[in-house]
Amino acid sequence: MNRILLVFSLLFIAFEASAQINTTTCKDEDLANPYFDCGTFFAPVCGCDGITYRNECAARYHGGLNQGNWQGGSCEPFFFFMFPSMVLTNFRLDIQFKASSTATLVIRDIFGNVKLQRSISGSTFAVQYSFDLTTLNPGFYVLSVSNGEHYQTQKFSLSHP
Repeated sequence: MNRILLVFSLLFIAFEASAQINTTTCKDEDLANPYFDCGTFFAPVCGCDGITYRNECAARYHGGLNQGNWQGGSCEPFFFFMFPSMVLTNFRLDIQFKASSTATLVIRDIFGNVKLQRSISGSTFAVQYSFDLTTLNPGFYVLSVSNGEHYQTQKFSLSHP
């Protein structure tokens, strides 16, 4: 009986050590700096932590991932980046899908009223859209994109010059 407990204990210790090694090689929290400027370049990467980052720089410095611990493309069915988040007249939406697909883009005001709804198409390479919002009143809005299996949102403010 003691030998069985010893074997299970050794297996557990080996498994625990293996899990710690994998975590350490994936991320280095000392690298993470949310204020590091990675620009607006859009080339999504899927990190070893299962999170999609806007580009390799964001994976390295915002996520703290060790060099090379990501692969090109989104972890989710799609990933988008909206710029800027303080909109004057129009904004840019970059989106990339894991596979060619369509999604529905919806902009709602703070009361949940739909102000804009569009169908957007995407593929495995980044596609860029531009939206003119001069017909909307200044205020706060929520942009959502959904394809039935994945949902992503982004808040933004709109003020006209």
